[in-house]
Amino acid sequence: MELANKEIANGFIESYLAKIDEKEESLKKAVKFFKKEKFNYKPFEYLFDYEIAKISHYHLGDNRTGEKYYFEALKNIPNDDVITKGEIYFCLGNLYKDSLEYSKSNKYFFDCLDIYKNLSDLKPIEYKEICYRRIGANYEDENDYDKAIEFYLKGDKISRKTQYSGISLFLLGSLYSNKLDDEKTALNYAEKAEKLLKEKIYIVGNYRLLGHLHLMLKNYAKAISYCEDALNKYPDQEYVIDFYTILGKIYCNWHKEEKGIQYFNLALASLKNNDPEYEERYVYLNSWMALAEEGRKNLKKALDISTSIIEKYKSSAVDLIFPITTKGRVLQKSGNFLDGYSFLNEGLKNYEKSRFFDKSDSDYIEALDIKNELYKKLPILNKFFERFKN
Repeated sequence: MELANKEIANGFIESYLAKIDEKEESLKKAVKFFKKEKFNYKPFEYLFDYEIAKISHYHLGDNRTGEKYYFEALKNIPNDDVITKGEIYFCLGNLYKDSLEYSKSNKYFFDCLDIYKNLSDLKPIEYKEICYRRIGANYEDENDYDKAIEFYLKGDKISRKTQYSGISLFLLGSLYSNKLDDEKTALNYAEKAEKLLKEKIYIVGNYRLLGHLHLMLKNYAKAISYCEDALNKYPDQEYVIDFYTILGKIYCNWHKEEKGIQYFNLALASLKNNDPEYEERYVYLNSWMALAEEGRKNLKKALDISTSIIEKYKSSAVDLIFPITTKGRVLQKSGNFLDGYSFLNEGLKNYEKSRFFDKSDSDYIEALDIKNELYKKLPILNKFFERFKN
């Protein structure tokens, strides 16, 4: 009888949700409705509380209500419903991850792992795989890379028969590339991931990683091959900008700047004003255009592009250290020592006050070196005035 009642409760929830859209107003009505309706389905109110929590957390972005109803569901859930209990622990792990409360997040992911440890059905295995992966990501966010690697490897070990096959390997490749600057190890994981990945978003991400890694390792022909393959298979607007950008960088590093500029122009043409990263992408692409013109020895054009970017975005919340460094270097190459020094002196002060300031950034270090070299080349009188101004 209880099983039938539970099925009826689940069926009622599912049939109601199937009739509504995912607009905020409809979801808020669903939450309100479930809060009242759950009392007609005792002792399965916890199923309604769980659904209220998921809607609030995942769809409405209301973590406080989500947290409250996850715990309400846990309070009333029978001991024999281990699948739902594990799912709630998993959801709490995600909720605290979203809130950057990594210790709490890991606690509930471990609770999920513990409750599913002896279950060998596909669904629990998939939950366990994601738990390992999310724990790894938490450790990565906390800069504990050894722990992150440990849990990504655990996730990979149980992923092969699931839809999530290869994702942990992709994340390992990204970690070794982005955090540990170990392109060879990163490439090893990315190549293994390529053979296993099933989800489009990760397949495309891995293509992007492979293109970047071969660029960093100066395997330019192979990098181009991966990017072109990705563009042929996934010509979606949301992805093409990344591959055009990598192709532009490849050709510039290969000293084929004219071809690189063509790809940067394609990337800029694909950039949409409603892109949440529009300003950052625009600055980055135009900074590479300036760098490409510098490589072609078109110093005036490189100077004009970098100056235009800096002027356009000097009051925006955008990291400008790339074009600042390029402009300083171009002024140095042009023999404009005083202009270069004065510009870098002011530009670096502004950068150091910004939220983007990173004293280990390679562009910042280069800009400081250029500034010091320019200062040494100033006439004595100019050095005196510059010291006086500062």
